[in-house]
Amino acid sequence: MVHLKRFEFDFELLRRMKVNSVFEFPLDLNLKDWTKEGIELREALESAREANEDLDAIRASLAHTFRPDDYYQYELAGIIVHMGTADSGHYYTFVKERTVDGEWFRFNDTNVDPFNPSDIPVAAFGGTEYTTSWDPNLRKNVPHVTQKSYSAYMLLYERSAKYECAEPVMDNDDDDGTAAAAAKSASLDVDPLDAEAAAAGLDPVAVARAAVQPLEPAPVLSRDEAAALVRDDIFQECWQQNMTFLSQKNVFDPNFFEFLSQLVHMAQADDAAPADVARAAQLGTVFVVEVLLHAKDKASLGSWMDVLTALYTKHLPSARWFLAELVVNPRWRVQILLHCTVPEARRALRALIVAALEAVASDELERGVFGAPGVPPELVAEPNASRLAQTEADEAYLGADIAGDVALMPHVQGSGSLAVRFFDALLLHIGELPMHWRHFEQYFEVLAAFVSLSPLAAAAAAEREVVGRLVSFFLEDQSPFRPPPPDGEKVRLMGEKFRPPALAAMVETIDVLAGSVVLDEVDSEDAIVNAGGGDELYLSDFSYSMLFNEQFVTKALMDNVATPQISQLVVTLCKDSIPRTRKYTQMLVTGLAVVAADEVGPYYTLLAAMVAMDDSVRAERGDIVMSGLVAAIDSQLPMMHNGYLLIRGLVALASAEAGVRGWLASHRDEWVESWLMAAPYEAQRAEAEALLLVTLPGIREQLVAGWVDGGFDTRLPGSARDRNGSYDEALRSVIYSMGMDSEDGEVDSAGFFHPGGASGERGRRLAARPNVQLEATKLDAEAFTAVTETVGYLLGHLETARKYMAEHSDPLTKDGVAIESATKKYTKLVAFFRVLRMLMLRDEDKAAVFGVWPEFWKLFCDLDALNQELDDNKREMIEFWVAAAEGSPQLLAAIGSDAEVTRRMLDMFISLRPLEKFLVYNRRSLPSWYRLLWLVARASETFRNAIIFHHNFEWSIKNLYVESSSYGPVASALLLTIKELAGESPAFRTKHIQATLESGRLVSNARQVLRLLQVLLVSDADMALFCTGGGLAQVAEFIETRREASAYMDDKAFTPLAMAVGLLDQVMTFLVSPDASQTATLAGKAAATVAAEWKTRHMVLSPLVSALSSFRREETRNAVYSIALKVAAFDPELCGEELVQILYNEHESVGARGSESGLPGYTSDGDDDSLDGHPVQFDRGGRLLISASAGNFVPPDADAVRRLGKLPGPLMVQLTYRETRDLPLRALVAAYYRFVGDAVRQVLETTAYTPRILASGVRLLVTAAMETSTTPELVAPLAAQLLELWRAEPEVAVHVRAEVRFDDWAELVLTSLQGVLVESSAHALLAAVLPVAAQRFAELRFSRMINTIADKLVNLCADVQTYVQAPKKAKNLESAGRELRAVLLALGVLFETNPVIRPTFLATCTAQAEAQTLVGEARELVCQALGPELGDELVVMLEQVVLADE
Repeated sequence: MVHLKRFEFDFELLRRMKVNSVFEFPLDLNLKDWTKEGIELREALESAREANEDLDAIRASLAHTFRPDDYYQYELAGIIVHMGTADSGHYYTFVKERTVDGEWFRFNDTNVDPFNPSDIPVAAFGGTEYTTSWDPNLRKNVPHVTQKSYSAYMLLYERSAKYECAEPVMDNDDDDGTAAAAAKSASLDVDPLDAEAAAAGLDPVAVARAAVQPLEPAPVLSRDEAAALVRDDIFQECWQQNMTFLSQKNVFDPNFFEFLSQLVHMAQADDAAPADVARAAQLGTVFVVEVLLHAKDKASLGSWMDVLTALYTKHLPSARWFLAELVVNPRWRVQILLHCTVPEARRALRALIVAALEAVASDELERGVFGAPGVPPELVAEPNASRLAQTEADEAYLGADIAGDVALMPHVQGSGSLAVRFFDALLLHIGELPMHWRHFEQYFEVLAAFVSLSPLAAAAAAEREVVGRLVSFFLEDQSPFRPPPPDGEKVRLMGEKFRPPALAAMVETIDVLAGSVVLDEVDSEDAIVNAGGGDELYLSDFSYSMLFNEQFVTKALMDNVATPQISQLVVTLCKDSIPRTRKYTQMLVTGLAVVAADEVGPYYTLLAAMVAMDDSVRAERGDIVMSGLVAAIDSQLPMMHNGYLLIRGLVALASAEAGVRGWLASHRDEWVESWLMAAPYEAQRAEAEALLLVTLPGIREQLVAGWVDGGFDTRLPGSARDRNGSYDEALRSVIYSMGMDSEDGEVDSAGFFHPGGASGERGRRLAARPNVQLEATKLDAEAFTAVTETVGYLLGHLETARKYMAEHSDPLTKDGVAIESATKKYTKLVAFFRVLRMLMLRDEDKAAVFGVWPEFWKLFCDLDALNQELDDNKREMIEFWVAAAEGSPQLLAAIGSDAEVTRRMLDMFISLRPLEKFLVYNRRSLPSWYRLLWLVARASETFRNAIIFHHNFEWSIKNLYVESSSYGPVASALLLTIKELAGESPAFRTKHIQATLESGRLVSNARQVLRLLQVLLVSDADMALFCTGGGLAQVAEFIETRREASAYMDDKAFTPLAMAVGLLDQVMTFLVSPDASQTATLAGKAAATVAAEWKTRHMVLSPLVSALSSFRREETRNAVYSIALKVAAFDPELCGEELVQILYNEHESVGARGSESGLPGYTSDGDDDSLDGHPVQFDRGGRLLISASAGNFVPPDADAVRRLGKLPGPLMVQLTYRETRDLPLRALVAAYYRFVGDAVRQVLETTAYTPRILASGVRLLVTAAMETSTTPELVAPLAAQLLELWRAEPEVAVHVRAEVRFDDWAELVLTSLQGVLVESSAHALLAAVLPVAAQRFAELRFSRMINTIADKLVNLCADVQTYVQAPKKAKNLESAGRELRAVLLALGVLFETNPVIRPTFLATCTAQAEAQTLVGEARELVCQALGPELGDELVVMLEQVVLADE
């Protein structure tokens, strides 16, 4: 046996590892060299080599020590393979059969398969293998190499030759004292052979080996010979097992199943004989119980149940036979209802039993034998003999009486009803039920089906003490009748932690019986069972006492067993009974006071059932139950989880039951103060707030809908998922949310649990209810009345609220003793004021606050006088104050007109300590406070006069708005008041403009400072103050800083960048206004100051222009164009030239000269792409450039932008396709090129430009004209501007005409983009430029250009001639016609400016023949196909340009 040690321990990773590397092993193994004699020979040879002795002599001297060679030869006989990892896996083996053939087999669990030994390297060596897996990126299966998880773990080798063991042989004929010597040697513990050898002077080892008989190979037996050696008893046992296997194989054959199914189905025919129906029903039933239930595949069980049910319903004797078999055959009862582990099978057979039971009982009730004494005929085997007596004496299939039920069995007279006899047989198993708790659900369902048959059935069950026996069984070790377990054994209880026993049907059975009897105590020890004669049915004292045993319901509630059914049973017991209501209410109160928080679900289910009862004492019961529940909650408030969960359950109960809502609304004094304000935990007070709101009609519906939409579980705790009370998901969510059953999380200061921690990494906060905004439009008159009444009730408790405004600590419990935590809070009035805030829905309700204004103001002053930091009470009170003030002019007027109130409000205590908790608190509390100030300031001039220059208000603007960016929500609320004051006070604006600019916070706190400046810059004086105070430089610095920090600049509305651009545009408009030219005006003085102090004004242009690539909004881009032009106008010499140079640099790569041919050789470092088959290039910024040859030039039109997702020039923005669909690309590009033209024009209109700027401007315009060549409406104004410069004064024109880029533009228009010549300005510019350009063209370049035009002319003439004869090519014809017209326009200009070219061109061009055809034979077709306008124009142009004589 060879162990390969496939497992190791990695001391670096500190874990076990499996060695999957390759290990090869042979099928045949010779171990001669590794035996004792082989090792001795090897060592002797090594010594001989060192001594230079004869090696052959050594081998010869030791040859006698070796066995025959086949003795050392081994063959591989077995391989144990491990598949998996070092932590888990699976073992299987390969085994070689010990036969002559020696076949190999693989044994893998129950599977035995032939195995080819040639596959051993693949199956057992280990190593790597090639596998394929799906690659989602490549969208195909990709091969890769992985380590094999399966490899040989142990190897078993077997000696090839078979040898039998031999014993040493002693020579008994030697009498010369050898025996005595042996005895002496033995006595001296010396081997006799050694002694003898020593006496003879021989080697003892050689003597011992000579004494051993030679080993002969053992014979290999055939199968028959080997079988003959097996003992008879073993052979018979194996034979019997094989026969049983073959029989079962045939019985469980699917074909046999199908055969029986077809056979039994034949009995469903209408003409089937009753005897055949009976035999079919019996055959099918036996097959199902004895065969199908034990089969692995039970898929056909449903169809079998349908057939048997139909047969039992159709043929009553068959149903009676089935019940009789169940009565006399306890094995069937136990096997079907208790032992079967497959729930689906038990449920199906339960339905079959119930169907047979109902059929038999219905017949017996009709015949009046249901309660009659006697023995059913099916239970009589022969005259005067009872099958029942014979079989029930055998208790082999009755388990141990664990529940002690035998002692509780009453003596009843045998019934002649087969249904009752079956019921009696079922009751025999009550004692053993505890051991079958996982599977006995269907047992109780059959019991419930029986007692529900009729009053006689209920009477039979009552007579047999079923109620008392079942309750005793349920109580387990709490039952006085349960015997103690044997010595040394534990009490076996039913159920597991989250899997209670399925006892719903048992409780339903008790409930049916309780509803069938008179629930009054009687003197008789026996039940009165004569229900059929009109007498009432009573329970015996035993059953009555067990039914009302408090431990029964208490245990069920605490164990969460069949809670819905227990609740229904209690409802039955309490119907029209106040004493019993008090009894079970006290039980509930006691239970709620002692159970853990995660065990209240069943109690609330019972509560819901009790308050929903509709009987003669409903009102009195509701008062009893609710009073008890309130008392229970009061007792649990010191326990955070318990108190919270009880109030939360009451919220769910009130949401569902109108009676509960009515009681809570009419008894507010019993719970509102103690829960809403006095409760020790914030989570409890928050639930009390929800409870108060739920009691209001109209409000409840909105709240519940909002909670559900927010993912909050509003179900009643204890609303189990199934009838047996499996662990409640509604309660589970509460348990996990409160942290009571999870270690992975933490509870925050309010008592709410955060899975994964307060950061909420694993999910949102579960326990806190979502905030719901109430809508007054959804309320009716009744709801408004209730709201008004509730607001009045709460406002009447303002004086009471004073008790709870001081600091407090949430109590903690340790070892059952309440202790104080170190955390100080001010939260007890939060829920109180939050409810009031939510109920401020109408002006009438807000007016109620004005009615209690003195009390309200006094409470606020007391709160503020505490000077407490992080006072949540004051925060929530202010939020309520704001809600009440909005829409209440009376309240606002009262506040604003009272000087003392104004003074106190402006002096309110605010703390800005640099700690996170203070920052969070102020972000939440101060926005409401400053909104309140704004409301009062808007309504009261007196208040505005008091606040405008108040030092605390100025402190707020400085510290909360200008100096800090940490209070965004506070700044937004503060800005409302600033707007109100800035609109009417120039002095206020002046003071704060100066203070803001002096703070220097525009760059670091841009969002808030820019919003403030937008509000403050109202008049020209404000603009002048901003300019003279260095505001422009700060705004420019911000834009430059943002551009340097990020390539992407967000220009959404109200972002800092958008506001900065808008503000800069506004100020520059002021500086270049007509008034700015007059030094005496505010604008003039400001302009002079800016010109003197803003030295770096030109530096703002570059970041603005380059930022165009990030701007998505048209307003921002237009503002940038406007700013650039105004800055250039403000300082033409410095800024104007800078602007032109910036734009020129943006397009410089487009105008680079290229190859020797003189064609535009534009280069790029970007990636190549293609557009309509043409190569397209991009520069680093992603801008579309002219390609390497003029003939393939593709300008950046809108379609190209959409396909390539890029814009030209400095726009160079990368766009998604969705953005290109939503973006007006043509308008965007048009606006930019208009800006380019305006910038050049504005600079050149001044008298201070240099030749360098003129050359840059001209080159920029030519480049822009090239880029817009396919868009006539864009190129027209640029061409007109260039033509104007071309025709300017000589001192200007000489520099313009020297621009060689005109040559590129002319070539481009002539060879590729002739369509642009439809614009008159482009046509005129080409006519002006072409003579000069022709002189500069190299001969080769000019010849290529002429040849290109000629080729286009020939091809287009041929295309038009082809298309006019093909009506289906109308679209192609129009395109070719327009292209031909453009080429003719270009030729016209070329011939007009260079007449000498025309003869040579026409002589070498072959287009005259095609042109002659078009104006001759095809003239009418051309005009008709292209339309009168284009067709006639094309014909005329052909005649004038191509066919005209010299």
